[in-house]
This record gives sequence, C-alpha cells and structure tokens, in this order.
Amino acid sequence: RAVKALAKARDAETIAWFLQTGLKSPNEEVRLGIVEVLGILKDPSTVERLTEMVKDKSPEVRAEAYAALAAIGDPKRSDVAAKGFLAESHWLPKAFALECAVRLSPAASAELLAKGAKDKNYQVRLVAAEMIPLAEGAELPSLLGELVNDDDWRVRSAAIESCAAMKKKIGVEFLVERLPKERGRLRGDILIALRKLTGKENGLDPKAWKKWWETNRQGFEPVGAEKADTKKPTGKGKEGETTVEEFPQLGDTDVVRFLDLPILSTRTAFVLDLSGSMRDELKEKEDPDEKTKTRLDVAKREIVKTIAAFPAEMCFNVILLGSERDGAYDRGKKVWQGGLVPASGSGKLAAAKFVDRQIARGWTNIYDALALAFEDPNVDTICLYSDGGATRGVFVATDEILHHIRKFNRFRRIAIHAIELDSSARDNKRLMRGLSEATGGIYTAK
Repeated sequence: RAVKALAKARDAETIAWFLQTGLKSPNEEVRLGIVEVLGILKDPSTVERLTEMVKDKSPEVRAEAYAALAAIGDPKRSDVAAKGFLAESHWLPKAFALECAVRLSPAASAELLAKGAKDKNYQVRLVAAEMIPLAEGAELPSLLGELVNDDDWRVRSAAIESCAAMKKKIGVEFLVERLPKERGRLRGDILIALRKLTGKENGLDPKAWKKWWETNRQGFEPVGAEKADTKKPTGKGKEGETTVEEFPQLGDTDVVRFLDLPILSTRTAFVLDLSGSMRDELKEKEDPDEKTKTRLDVAKREIVKTIAAFPAEMCFNVILLGSERDGAYDRGKKVWQGGLVPASGSGKLAAAKFVDRQIARGWTNIYDALALAFEDPNVDTICLYSDGGATRGVFVATDEILHHIRKFNRFRRIAIHAIELDSSARDNKRLMRGLSEATGGIYTAK
C-alpha cells in the first residue's frame, strides 16, 4: 500500500528511489509491489532496471517484471522475453515471458507460440491460446484448433474466446465441432463466441449448428471481420460482462436457473450475502396481501429451489458472505462443505437445511468470501448474490477488489455471475458489474 501511495506522485525522485533502493529490498513483497507499480507508470527510463529484475530469485517478481516490460511496450526488449521464455523452468514467469514476447513483437512470435501450445504446464498453454489473435503466422489458426480441444478446460476456455477474437471462418469450424463434445459451462462460452462470429441464435443443439454450418460454410464471412481489432487481447482471462437479457438463446434445452440466471456449469459455488442489509425488505410482491419478504428470504427460497432442480451430475457448494459484528471472517463457519459435492438427494436436503438456518447480521465481506470460493480447484463458476456494498475484508475498495480478483483469476478463468440486489449506491453497482465483466460472467439486477 505504501509503494502504491508513493507511486501516485509520479515524480522522478520517487522513481529513482524505487530503482536504486526499493528493488534491492530483501522483502519479496516490496520488490513485487514496486515492479507492479513500474508497469503501471510505464516510464521508459525504468526499462533497464526491469530487464535486470527478470533474473530475480522470486518467480513472482520475475513474472511481474515481464508484465511490466510488456506494459511499457519497448519492442527492443522482445528478445529478453523470448530468451526468458525458452530458459525458464517455473511456469509462472514462463507464461508471462511468452505474453511479453508476443506483445512486444507479434510478427516474430509464431514459433514461440507453437512451443507454448505444447508446454506441459496448462498455464503456459493458456497464455498461448490467449495470445494467438495478436500474433502473425499462417500456422496459428490450426494451432488454435488444437488448443480448442486441449485436455484442460481452462485452456479450452481461452481458445474458445480467441476463436471469436480472431474473426476468421476457421474459428466457426472449430467451435461447431467442439460443441457436442463439451459439457458444463463451456457450452455457454461456445455459444457466446459463435454468436459474435455469426450473429446467429441456434441454441445449445449441436445438430442445429452443424446443419446451419454445412449450409452456410461456403462464402461465409465472420461478423465484423473487416473491423476486427485483434491487436488488443486482454491477456487477463475471459472479460466482457453479459447481462441475462443479452445471453444467447438456449433453445429447447432444459437448463436449471437461479432466479433468471441460466446455470450451465456443473461445478458451481453459491456465495450468499448474510450481512445485516439482507434483512431489508425486497419489493417483489405480486399479491398485495402477500407478506413482505426480506432479501435473505428470497435468497433462501431461490437457492433451495435451484439446488432441488440440479441433475445428478451437478456438483455444488454454498459459501456465506459476511463478517461477524467485530469484522472477523470465520472461514470455518462460512462454508457448507470443504469442496464441491454431488447433487444427490441427501446432499440437496443437507444444503437446504444449511441455507434455511442462516440469519443476516454483521458486515459485508465480498473479497474474503470470493477468495474462499477460489480455493476450491474444481470450481469453474461462482454465483454471487449480494447488494455489492463491501464494508469489511482484506480489500474493501472496489478498485482493489477488482484488481486482485483479476489476478486470482488469471489462470483460473472462473466466471462470476453477479446477482445484484436493489442497491442505490453507484459504487456497489460498479463492483458487481465489474466482477462479472472481469471474469466473463453474467450480470443481473433485482
């Protein structure tokens, strides 16, 4: 925090201290923070020192140094990144070195991407999939086709998104072929990508897409191909908030929904707000004589209804969002199970009882609850139900929460579906929309 506060001055004296003293700190977190800040400042005078930091003993610092060099954008440093990628043994700086090399020299990165696409570490393959739309080379589309069928779902998710970003006809071919093989959340990712490329709504039926493609393949041109800007991939995971209304049509397929939110994932964690504001009334009565319900009443009803509808192949968990009156977040009491569990009859009943006995009290702790959900390696989707007003946690400010969730999600690619309650605070809305946008989730307001 001190480093970031100093950086706001943006003066030569502060930058000189960063370079001459701060980067020599024995504390890894200090060095890491300074390197990150130098990437934000984008001062060309720091390039030489950052080039030295790619040799730091800490893999995290080396990775951040490559990210900073990429942000500054000096193409003369592309060789440093390329050599670093080929020499690195740790997956983290190796992945960031690949991204840096591609961003600094797109025309000379095809061979590096080919190596990255076959790396043993999924994180490196994931970055290769993200960077392909930025690079140049006739062999890259076929390389993307391999990554669309990668064994790791996170790599496939990145490749699916890149098919849409690349704006090429072959991308439609890859996605149509992959759709019948996918299960769970990535079916939705494919639908979003196909709609961006084709403008069509053929639902989740693979046969409908195949029939349409066989009829229209000849002479097809992707939507917006003539305006495609493939020089600016996010490189930070799947981004771009979609509202419930904007989500592609699913056709006649029977899909479980939480409120009006379609849940295609089979590995979902519900994060339920239990702060004091959940005692507020929610204006949703259809019958004037009906008893007014609180926000928590509606949340309980809808979560239990959704869980009851889950098919047997669904795995889920429930995590509670909220701090005690003193602001503490007791992780042991905030989770139903230690990890995802199958939607068996007994599991559904136990989850319903757990949800039903919860009461609203204390403070809103969004960051800590999301961080707890992220710890389960099997989760690919989070359904966050909250008014979005963070008041406690490791991070409370909206910008800090969004920044660190992006970092968490860099190699996880979890989609956060944000269900925002009727909050009038503008920053609360910005946080909830921001979480869905930063992770490629769906946003809806109630």
